[in-house]
Amino acid sequence: TISAGESHSCAILDDGSLACWGENNFGQLGGGEITSQPTAPLIASLLPADRSVVSVAVAGGYADEDNGGHTCVVLDNGSVMCWGDGSYGQLGQGSYGTHLTPQYVALPEPAVEISTGGYSYYVTCALMESGRVYCWGDTDLYTDSTDETSPVQVPLPLFATKIVVGTGTGATGSHQGADACALL
Repeated sequence: TISAGESHSCAILDDGSLACWGENNFGQLGGGEITSQPTAPLIASLLPADRSVVSVAVAGGYADEDNGGHTCVVLDNGSVMCWGDGSYGQLGQGSYGTHLTPQYVALPEPAVEISTGGYSYYVTCALMESGRVYCWGDTDLYTDSTDETSPVQVPLPLFATKIVVGTGTGATGSHQGADACALL
């Protein structure tokens, strides 16, 4: 499985480890540093050694100094970890800020899939084993225009089986949020 953002990409390897390459201005490659790897993949060695990655999503932001990307994974035990740029709460840590190393996201149940997107890719959503969906970051879930820095359950009429988060930019380019779809 491979996930490609605007400025970095990650692939799940056969052994369940994660290799990432590209821009790394916010630590989105998962190696604990901010050195870019334009061609040689960096193994995200700071993930738990006794776990395998089963789902990965990267969000690229823009390839400049002010906008970074982030990476999130689902591990084989259903836990979710995110790292990189958290300027809109898209790391799910309950706060803003950059994390150079993978951080666990507190979710009420095991996840099976992860997706990222939104304007400048500042939204993350997780599909849970139950079919519930939780999102965080610049979600525009509510009309108060605040970011969700911790996971919030998305109200759906049925349980989901698949999720995709898009860029959220309309035909005029004026919409700044996330368009998310769930297969029910």
